[in-house]
Amino acid sequence: MKAVLAAPDLTSRDAILASHLDRMRDQLRQTEAAVDSLRRMLEGGSTPVAIEERVLEGELAISVAADVLRKDVGAWWLNALAGLRATAEAAGLEQSGPVGGIYDDDLFTQDAGHARVYLPVRDSPTVEGTGVRWDLPAARFAVALHVGPHSDVDRSYAALGTYAAANGRDGAGPVRERYLTGPFDTADKAQWRTEVCWPMAPAGAEAN
Repeated sequence: MKAVLAAPDLTSRDAILASHLDRMRDQLRQTEAAVDSLRRMLEGGSTPVAIEERVLEGELAISVAADVLRKDVGAWWLNALAGLRATAEAAGLEQSGPVGGIYDDDLFTQDAGHARVYLPVRDSPTVEGTGVRWDLPAARFAVALHVGPHSDVDRSYAALGTYAAANGRDGAGPVRERYLTGPFDTADKAQWRTEVCWPMAPAGAEAN
């Protein structure tokens, strides 16, 4: 209000009000998304989710990472994966497995955090020249297959988190997603297939 009252003319005042309106609309979208997410998680209890425990082996990959806002993850993710595909093609690298993403807890709890996407490749001398060579670590996960768009992937996350807690083996480390079928394979989001991977402590280990 102080800025509006101090505006030297109507044009400046309208610009301030328009900027404030944009921020309020953005906050409203975030609130509505959070409400929808919570509603889906509550409703998800009636829909069984098949979960299996699996050790995902380490592998060579090319990768990019950044600190991002949760609301920007979708756009960043698409651009980052497109960049990795272009890098692999330019270097003549052969993809050896599904592309994936790794996301720190802060992205979900603080709405901002570290994210990484990766593209597994077969070993080649040209990998070193890409500047984005990265070794994907091995880890144990509880894994659920999520079919469809990512807008309701929180249902799978809720089921996995419940499973890990119920077994007393909620593991440390970021969650992982593996995109078996994604936007570069089909424009039909209903056909997307994503493995959601929740870190699990080994059997017999104390929960973190």
